[in-house]
Amino acid sequence: MIAADEVPYGYCTEFLLKGKELDPDKLRIRLEKKGQSLIVVGDETTVRVHIHTEKPGNVINYATLLGTMHQVNIRNMDEQHQDFLEMQKERMPMVDMAIVAVVSGDGLTDVFTSLGVTAIVPGGQTMNPSTKDLLQAVQSVASDKVIILPNNKNIVLTAEQVQPLTKKSVKVVPTQTIPQGVAALLAFDYEADFETNVQIMNKAKSAAKTIEITRAVRSTRLGGLNIKKNQAIGLLDGDLLAAGSDTTGVLNKMLAELNLNEAEVITIYYGADTEPAEAEQVSVTIREQYPQLQIEVVRGGQPHYDYIVSIE
Repeated sequence: MIAADEVPYGYCTEFLLKGKELDPDKLRIRLEKKGQSLIVVGDETTVRVHIHTEKPGNVINYATLLGTMHQVNIRNMDEQHQDFLEMQKERMPMVDMAIVAVVSGDGLTDVFTSLGVTAIVPGGQTMNPSTKDLLQAVQSVASDKVIILPNNKNIVLTAEQVQPLTKKSVKVVPTQTIPQGVAALLAFDYEADFETNVQIMNKAKSAAKTIEITRAVRSTRLGGLNIKKNQAIGLLDGDLLAAGSDTTGVLNKMLAELNLNEAEVITIYYGADTEPAEAEQVSVTIREQYPQLQIEVVRGGQPHYDYIVSIE
């Protein structure tokens, strides 16, 4: 997946620069005008660079003047984005089933729509939609068979109250997080019937672990942690596990405590108040610590949560 705010997409260019007396700060200044989402980290002998640029050759040419290039990776994000859209078009023919999902954030809305969701109901933590809101969405879709993805544990019971209020067949796949909703959608089989898809999606949602990084609204003591107001806190599948002074530190702490040996993909959805460069920096750090994993960064645009991280 490609972060939605990069237009044009250009090339995702990454490399390791080795040399003597390298100056990461000076290199960062020289590259700032050559692209977006720039990350430069390292020391006098080794510097890792990540940049989204329309002219990767200019970046590479400049870097080779300073030292030797290693682990060079250049990906055409325009092509990847088009392939992604085409793939979604191919797997979304007209069907007799519709999917309604509860989502907050314009980036996440784009993600869920691209994965086949027919109707989006705005909502999430602190903004739970009513049964009426969900019923209106169910009634608005053309299909008589509707699957609802609540994507929040506080909305599951509300969603289950829709079925008696409509003549349509409504099933709730009780997704409690955004990553569970995405996992359920990716498992949807357009050749399977309604009941089978509900079973498939129910099973698939459990494959995704979810880390959520937010801020404490008040001081409290919970789960053995003394938490101060506005302090960054981390939840794993809804359970509070960590607290700290900054969001990236809490995220890294939680990842370090998980067994990632069996994981394959980590998707980072960054929130409305998180800078894209910060999210890219987080991805670079994770990639260095866990090189066997595929790391994806997506602009979620969600409120309240600086990061929602899917681990699959």
